[in-house]
Amino acid sequence: MAAVADTVTNEASSGATHYLEGDCRIWRGRIRLARGQLDDAREDGQRALELARASNDPQNLGPALAFGARMLLLADRSAEAGRLVDELLEHLPGRLLKPVLGVDLPICLVELGRPVEALDGVLPSRWLEAAQAYVTGAPGPAADIYAAIGARPDEAYARLQAARQLMLANRAVEANTELAVALAFYRQVGASAHLAEAKKLLAMMLFSS
Repeated sequence: MAAVADTVTNEASSGATHYLEGDCRIWRGRIRLARGQLDDAREDGQRALELARASNDPQNLGPALAFGARMLLLADRSAEAGRLVDELLEHLPGRLLKPVLGVDLPICLVELGRPVEALDGVLPSRWLEAAQAYVTGAPGPAADIYAAIGARPDEAYARLQAARQLMLANRAVEANTELAVALAFYRQVGASAHLAEAKKLLAMMLFSS
């Protein structure tokens, strides 16, 4: 995926136009985020949002707003992130959640303290069910839905949050089960930043047992 995104964005930098450049930047931004390359991820997120606004296509704008808001939250710019999320939510009623939105939107809703009712009016789908589960504080069931869909990066992130939640509830065995899935995926794809986070949680679990 990163190689495809690099090809598309390099061609765009050379003057070629490509309709999928925005989506490619979002996917590459997520990969860079997972690897701890925050500055590069922010650059991809900013450019994806610029392209989406220029396209005047709501289908492009939604994922760019969600990823852009997630990156702003990581930079402690919650007010700006909230405005992007508000803009996204205005466009969602009567629409399906696009797969490229992934777990970005649920993460933002949780971080901003938005209720699950923010998703009212969105057309039913498995993606909506996963988002609703995550926002209502059930990352484990959300991960199960993402797994059924085949969205492995979203599943791994949700399982990592489920493991943290279970550990805080002193449910170590269940926490370890969730964490093992996340660790296996992050090792496989070289998601070094997420892997470090998962290993830190594992160490905490072992220390407290």
